[in-house]
Amino acid sequence: MKKQTTASKRWVCYIMIAFSVLSTASCSSSQNSNRMEHSKANETGNVQLPTYSSKSFYDTPYNDQGGKNTATTASENLDQTAIAFYDKHGNSMLKLDKEGFFVLVENGVIYTRFEKSLLEDTSVTEFYYYNFDSGEADLIGSLDDVYYIASYEAINVDKIVYLRVETGSVYDESSQSVVCVLDTAKKELKTINLGKNLSPFNSMACFNDKLYVCTIPVNDVTVLWEYDMDGSNPSKIREYHFDNEMQKGQYIRSIASDSDHLYVLRGEMGGDKPAKLFVDTYDKEIKSISVLDITDEIYSVTDEADLMSSVRYDELRQPVYSFDVINGMLYYENRGVTRALLLIEEDGAKARSVPADKTNICSRTYRAHYAETNESRICYYNFGDKDILFYDPRDDAVQKYQLKIHDKLISPCQIHYNSNGKMLIVEARDDIGKTTGMKIYYVDFSDLEKMI
Repeated sequence: MKKQTTASKRWVCYIMIAFSVLSTASCSSSQNSNRMEHSKANETGNVQLPTYSSKSFYDTPYNDQGGKNTATTASENLDQTAIAFYDKHGNSMLKLDKEGFFVLVENGVIYTRFEKSLLEDTSVTEFYYYNFDSGEADLIGSLDDVYYIASYEAINVDKIVYLRVETGSVYDESSQSVVCVLDTAKKELKTINLGKNLSPFNSMACFNDKLYVCTIPVNDVTVLWEYDMDGSNPSKIREYHFDNEMQKGQYIRSIASDSDHLYVLRGEMGGDKPAKLFVDTYDKEIKSISVLDITDEIYSVTDEADLMSSVRYDELRQPVYSFDVINGMLYYENRGVTRALLLIEEDGAKARSVPADKTNICSRTYRAHYAETNESRICYYNFGDKDILFYDPRDDAVQKYQLKIHDKLISPCQIHYNSNGKMLIVEARDDIGKTTGMKIYYVDFSDLEKMI
């Protein structure tokens, strides 16, 4: 009976992995008996690099040392579970036989391989870094029993990528929350242990050469932590207490940062009173400089006029998928139906509707840096058939673009954007059953054709 319970928990873990990488790709396992020796965490929480066999459990177009890719072009037929990356000319850059998590970073892509042991109730997730310029793929490290990867919150600082990961068994006291520190230059993986039995919806931000992490445990006390960038010297900055039984108290929904400020999205409830949302702003000394109530602004764009007022406010209690603040603009998106792009003024916040379908699951925001003015803004994109719709706050307008590869218009379904203006555009698969593999194009914004 115990084995059945463990197996059921393991299946829930697999479902959580698939959910956490929904914006990228689904996770697949391998049953190859040539299993590698995987890494174990030492007492300090740092992961030691494993010793690998001469052959990987996936057959790929590059060797285990990260050799050149030998795949063909974007016109090739891919197997159902394959995933392939192409350049703007349609030439293949990287091809994997099994789909998995991936995240775009400054000069390449972090991706995973997943193996499930048939003899033991364990799994191994390997993290690789592929450099688009050199065409080489390198193993960074691996973790046991990963069930959730927060792909939407990866932080890239120089050649180091910070990634929140949940390991163990979901909804089990053995679950462990960690921050993976992936050093793409040294080719090593370390972890920052955050604690056990925490919510997968924790949050993190990099600010003033420090790493800030918000942990949401099951004991109703949300904690804001500060770390050195290598994970050392943890310091508890703030505690937020919430009484689940009385439905009263405060909690953190997300955190964000720009070059000058740390922003904390704080929720507050008072028993039978509706939920409220605030943005607390801190300076580089982590001193509070302002508190902004955005409840009414978020409430006004819920687009749920047919619901009772109390129900609409409950919508604001949802876990937050995306929260960003920079240069007077704020973007909020929860895991329900609410999305809002706000302009922050000195005397408060002014609501502005997102200039596209707010409820489209493909819509996302990104930070765009304008070299001519040396400033950044929150931008927005969405899709329309074969069009990519970009919102530019400088002229408050939506512009239409298209991507053409080998004279073929690409129908996009996802975009991943980095601060260098590089993009990964995922092509929509025509067949509903997804009997063909996933094709992804690595292009510059200038490679897109602007439509009049």
